[in-house]
Amino acid sequence: MLSLIKSFVKGRSEQASFDSVFQGKFIKRLSVERLLEPHQDMVDELRVLTGVPDNHFDYLYLHPLHKYIEYIQLAPASESHHHAELGGMVEHTLEVLINALRLRRGQILPTGVTPEEIEQRKDIWTFVVFACALLHDAGKLISDMAYYDDKGNAWGLLSSTPPPSLYRIKYDPARRHKFHERLAPFALYKVFQQGHVDWVMSDNEAWFVLVSFLTADFASASVVADIVQKADQASVVANLGGSVNDAIKRPVQTLSLSERLLKSLQQLVDTDGIGINKQGAVGYIDGDYVYFLVKPMLDKVKEKMRDQGMSVPASNNTLMGELQQTKVVESNGEKATFKVRVNVGDWQQDFSVLKMRVMKVWPTKRPAENSAIRVIELDEQGEPKITSHVAEKPTEKPVPVVSEPVVDQSIKASEKTVPKSKPVSDKQPSGHSSDKKDALRVNTQCVNDEDSDIALADELAELDALLSGNQSKDADKESDFSEYADDSLVLDESDIEEWSSDLIANDGAEDAGKDVIDKPESDNRAVLMDEINTQVVEGPRNYISRYNDEALDTAISFQDLDDPGAQFIGWLKTGLKTGALPLNVPGGPVHFVKEGLLIVSPQIFRTFQSETGIGWSQAQRSVTKSSRKINLKTPKGENMFTYEIQSKTGRNKDIGQIKGILIPKPAERLGLQLDERNEWMRLVED
Repeated sequence: MLSLIKSFVKGRSEQASFDSVFQGKFIKRLSVERLLEPHQDMVDELRVLTGVPDNHFDYLYLHPLHKYIEYIQLAPASESHHHAELGGMVEHTLEVLINALRLRRGQILPTGVTPEEIEQRKDIWTFVVFACALLHDAGKLISDMAYYDDKGNAWGLLSSTPPPSLYRIKYDPARRHKFHERLAPFALYKVFQQGHVDWVMSDNEAWFVLVSFLTADFASASVVADIVQKADQASVVANLGGSVNDAIKRPVQTLSLSERLLKSLQQLVDTDGIGINKQGAVGYIDGDYVYFLVKPMLDKVKEKMRDQGMSVPASNNTLMGELQQTKVVESNGEKATFKVRVNVGDWQQDFSVLKMRVMKVWPTKRPAENSAIRVIELDEQGEPKITSHVAEKPTEKPVPVVSEPVVDQSIKASEKTVPKSKPVSDKQPSGHSSDKKDALRVNTQCVNDEDSDIALADELAELDALLSGNQSKDADKESDFSEYADDSLVLDESDIEEWSSDLIANDGAEDAGKDVIDKPESDNRAVLMDEINTQVVEGPRNYISRYNDEALDTAISFQDLDDPGAQFIGWLKTGLKTGALPLNVPGGPVHFVKEGLLIVSPQIFRTFQSETGIGWSQAQRSVTKSSRKINLKTPKGENMFTYEIQSKTGRNKDIGQIKGILIPKPAERLGLQLDERNEWMRLVED
C-alpha cells in the first residue's frame, strides 16, 4: 500500500504538492516497528557504522531514533520538493544518518588534538554527528507542518497533548523559509534523554559543536556541519534523480571568508587568545580603533580557523585584501596596512598594523580602557600624521576626546557587526608574550609586510579575474541546482578542496609558524572527489575492502619530494637499511609483522620530527592521505591498528598492546629486505 501511494505521489509531484494531493485524507497512526520495517537494512547498517556494542547502540542510537520516528509518522520531508510522499521524512532521515556516518568514517574528529586523544573521544564525536543528522529537519515539525485530528485540532512537536491516532498533515503556507533550522534545539529533550546530553556535555568541544549546529550556527559547527550538510544534499539529489557525485562536488554556502576571519578574531579576543593593551601585545586600543600587528594577528586567526576545521588561504596578502575589500579593516589609501608608533608608558615601538573599529571586534562589550596606551599613525617618512585622530590628543592638558573620528561616509554606512560566539573549548591559544625582546622581533617581521603591499594589488586582480571567470563558466550549473537550496548550504571552493583532500589544515603547535597549503594537487581532485562519492553510495565494508585491495597494488611514490610524507618515507627506508631505526625491538618504533610493516604512531613520527625538524603531525597526515593508499585501513575505516604483544613468560599480566599504521608488502613497495618477522605480535581483530 505504501509503495503504491509513494509511486502515485512521485508521479504527481511536479504538478501538485503533498497538501493538495492528500488534503482531507486521514492516516492511521502506526507503530515504530511498522514504520521502520521497510528500512531495516538501513538500521542494520547504522549499527555497523557506529561501531559500538549492541547494548550501547540500543541506548545511544536506537532509542532516540525510535522516539523521533514515533513523532514523524508518515510525514513527508517537504511539501513539493524532495521526498514529498507519505513516509518521506523517515526515509530521508535514515538516508542522512547513513550518509553522515559514512562520511564521518573518513574524517578526523576532533581536530587539532593528538592521535591518542582522537581515539579516546571518537565515540562521543560519532554520537554528535548522529544527533545533528537526526535532528537536522526536526524544526519542520514545529514551524512548517502540523498534524490535525478529525476534530480539527492541530498537534506539533511542542504540543503538550499526545499525538492524534488519526491525523492528516498540512503545511503552513505562511511558514518562514529556513526558520526550521533554528528550532532544532527545542527537539533535543523531546528525542534524547538526559544521560545522552550529559555524555556530550562531558566533552566541552563536542557540546559546543552540537549546540552550534542545532542553533544553525554552522560556521562554528565547522567539520560536523559540513558532514551533515553533505549527507543531506546527497539524499536530496538522489531522491530527485540527480547525480550524487555532482551533489558532493557542489560547493555549499556558509559564511564568507571575511566573516569567518572576523568571527575567529572575535573568539580569540574573547578568550584572551590574543594579547591586548599591554607591552608586547598583538593589539592596542586607542579611542574608537584597535590596531593589530599584521603577521601575529593573522597567524593567530589562521591557526584558530584551522583548529576548527575551516580552510583558510595561507597568504597573508590574500587575507588582507579580503578584509580590506569587505571593509572589515580600515583602508590606508590603496593599502590595508598602517604604520604606527605605540606608546605604553615609557615603552615605545613602531609597527605595521591593521586598523579596525573597536565595535567590530567587540560588538557587545567594549574592553576596559588603558590610559597608558597611545597610538600615533605615521606617514611614509615615519613622522606623525597631523590628521590622525590620536594626534588630536594634547600631551600637556586634557580636552574632551573626539568619540567619532572623521572617516569616509561610504565606509561608515556599510559597516556591519558580527555577533560574538563562544569559544569551541577551554583549550585556547595562549596570549602574545609580553617579553620586550619578543615584541621587537615580531615588529621586524611586521614592518617587512609593508613591502608586500605592491604585490597585493596584482594578486587581488588575478583573484578577481579567476572568480569572475568561474562564475560565468558555471552560471548554468548554478541555476540547475537552485532547487536544492532549501535543504543545503554551500561551501566555498576552498572548503570543498580541503574536504576532498581529507586534510586538517591545523599543523599543531610545533608547526604554528609554517605556511600550510590547503589546496590539494589538481591532478588528484577528480580521484579524491570520486572517493568521497564512493563512501556515500557504497557500504563501509565494501569501500574499505576495495581500498585495501588497491593499497596492496599501489606503488608508494611522491611527485613532490619536499612533501613531509615523502621525506618521512625516505627517512624510514634509510633508517631501516642502515640500522639507525631498530626493527622488532621491544618498545621500538618499527615491527615486521605478518600483515606488513607496523610503524608505531605517533612515536615514530615524533622521532622523525626530533631528527629532521619537520612537524610530526603534518608528516603523519601526508602518509595516511587516502588518495596515496600507502597504508591499510581497519574494518572501521581507521588508520590505527592494534597489536597485542604476546608474553614471553606466559603470564597474562605481561601482555601489552601497541597501536600503529600498517604498510603492506614492504619488500615490494619500499624495497626493504626484512628477514625476520616479530612472532610475538598478534593483530587484535575488531
